[in-house]
Amino acid sequence: MQLPFFSKNKEQDFYFGLFLKEGEGIGFIFKKSNNGLKILTKEKFTYSNDWDNLTEDIDEVLVRLEDETRIRVKETIFFVYSHLVDEKSRTIKRPYLPKIRELSKNLELRPLGYIECQEAVVGHLENKEQTPLTSVLIELDTTNLDILIYKGGHEAFRKVILRSENLIDDLLSVLHEVKGMILLPSRMILYNSSNLSHLATQIVSHRWETDLFIQTPRVEIFKEEDIFQALMDFFGKQIDEKPVKEEVETKKPEKIMGFVVGGDIKEEVANENINNFQLLTVLKNKFICPN
Repeated sequence: MQLPFFSKNKEQDFYFGLFLKEGEGIGFIFKKSNNGLKILTKEKFTYSNDWDNLTEDIDEVLVRLEDETRIRVKETIFFVYSHLVDEKSRTIKRPYLPKIRELSKNLELRPLGYIECQEAVVGHLENKEQTPLTSVLIELDTTNLDILIYKGGHEAFRKVILRSENLIDDLLSVLHEVKGMILLPSRMILYNSSNLSHLATQIVSHRWETDLFIQTPRVEIFKEEDIFQALMDFFGKQIDEKPVKEEVETKKPEKIMGFVVGGDIKEEVANENINNFQLLTVLKNKFICPN
């Protein structure tokens, strides 16, 4: 059975990517080729009224991108920071999810799902360095700070907090929670889409307690262009992966807390209408489709 995410239709050689953060976003048009995905064009934009006018803002960006490339795109992948995702249900939180549903419906987009930025960053680093990641990831948005601790390629800890004016105080408040429970990596990686040099300097110049870090942590900045590349590569691997036929064809859809896991997504998408909008969630080749 052919899932829509893996269709060979020529219309799906082009994809619209939306990286949505708290106060700004980035739109992409991707092209699929034998060598993977490539970015044909992109545009960064600031929300005119937070998320309230998101549909109008994205409509303007999409028109400009399509005019520039002379390509009409429908298939859409969403990129988000971890603080927008509910850790238990693995769906995008309210009030963000209704806004994404609304813009997808009004702009006649076909959402393929979402990818968390940190997953793409980790995948990029592990592929580049050819070793499982051991590091403290620091993901910064306008008012939110997500701290993730990776040990040997596995997420050992995660905490999302509201940012204050002092990054060191924010980090200490979280790292003290795991003191004595996890041996903290001596590597920190910061990322968002702005200049982080001053924040990296603060971390390096701070005198860290020896019971937190055995040695002064090394601080690296994951640059904006590297984030874009990581997101594109991660998405490209998703669309190149083949679905497992045995699970799709023989396993009866299982309902878990209001979600259908392993159901016939093709039929659901075909029946999609204004009153029955469905957001597909793509997580490591898993589809979760809200009823």
